[in-house]
Amino acid sequence: MTAITASNPNPTFLTEYAQTRKYLAGRPATPEVTPDSSAVLFLRSGPKDARQTLFELTVATGVTREILTPDSLLKGAAETLSVAERAALERRRSSARGFGAFELSPNGAKVLVTVSGKPYVLDRATGKVVELRSGEGTCLDAKFSPDGHWVGYVRGNDVYVIDLEKNVEHAVTTGGTELKPHGLAEFVAQEEMSRFEGFWFSADSKQIVFQTTDHTGVEQLAISDPLHPEAEANRFFYPRAGQRNATVTLSLVSVTGGKTTPISWQVDPYSYVATVRWPKAGRLTVLVQNRPQTKTQLLAVDPKTGATTVLLSEDDAAWVRTVQEVPKWLPDGSGFFWFTEKHGGPEIELRNADGSYRSTWVKPEAGVVEKKGVVAYDAERKALYVLASSDPTQSFLYRANEGG
Repeated sequence: MTAITASNPNPTFLTEYAQTRKYLAGRPATPEVTPDSSAVLFLRSGPKDARQTLFELTVATGVTREILTPDSLLKGAAETLSVAERAALERRRSSARGFGAFELSPNGAKVLVTVSGKPYVLDRATGKVVELRSGEGTCLDAKFSPDGHWVGYVRGNDVYVIDLEKNVEHAVTTGGTELKPHGLAEFVAQEEMSRFEGFWFSADSKQIVFQTTDHTGVEQLAISDPLHPEAEANRFFYPRAGQRNATVTLSLVSVTGGKTTPISWQVDPYSYVATVRWPKAGRLTVLVQNRPQTKTQLLAVDPKTGATTVLLSEDDAAWVRTVQEVPKWLPDGSGFFWFTEKHGGPEIELRNADGSYRSTWVKPEAGVVEKKGVVAYDAERKALYVLASSDPTQSFLYRANEGG
């Protein structure tokens, strides 16, 4: 490419920048390693194409092959995106089409994808694809249960699950409406906290925690599509700064539906639900904040009663930053990693299961990258992997051990 200078501008730069999606098209996206470490799955588009397809890299041979495309599922039909799907992509800052995401089953044998609002499951060994028999309407936030028996999603403002063995759909929640939907993260959580989930399976896959969002009194703004000025504008609940926010509550319910149990905490002032974690070992935990985001509490939840206890609190006169990767519970549930800036810089601490301080693993001078900075924990080697750099133009993968 010709160098761009004041006297010699490159007239093709803006076109290329748009066509290549900021020069990100063609790069592997959202890679996932299979549980047996034999393969890596990822999404990739063409160099000037927004439609992502699914690829698999075999680690032993280094061979990469395309294993699933949206066209093979649509069978000649055009891909369509609902208003809700378009809004979700916008809040993720994603311009990709085709497969926007995928999920491996817990044992790595199957892959879940969604296209045109419908979920499909691919068997990696046979290549067979099954369209899940969801009802009418767009399926949002589709995911496997931890035991691999169910696929859950939100459809028509309620949470549903499908029994994968029978391909039969069951309602988990009922009565959801556009004003009071179940199972969807609200605007503030998506836009400001990078939380895009609104329901969570228990580790044994027998219960679900789901969010209910009450938009009563929240402003609706009309957002038009500049590419289609002839179309009517879509209306969204949009809590502008200083105006009324949606009210968020959490409840517990059996995976097959029925009676719900509300989760209780001090909603005033902690009205924001920033993060929810239900680990294989460890406690169901909810991170809540006040609206100015200067106070934070990490709560442990009793799954039987919905009662909560405070594990730890943080306050800052300016702002308490939240990171979606924490709390990251240890595999044996004896403690969790925690991100904090209480000493003036980013740190990662190891906390005991009751929230008490155990040790610091990453100190401020390492400069932990705030978004997806906590990568993984290797229990065998007792090593934490983080993205960090003291230089904001670079990022490195570090291995940290107890004691820093």
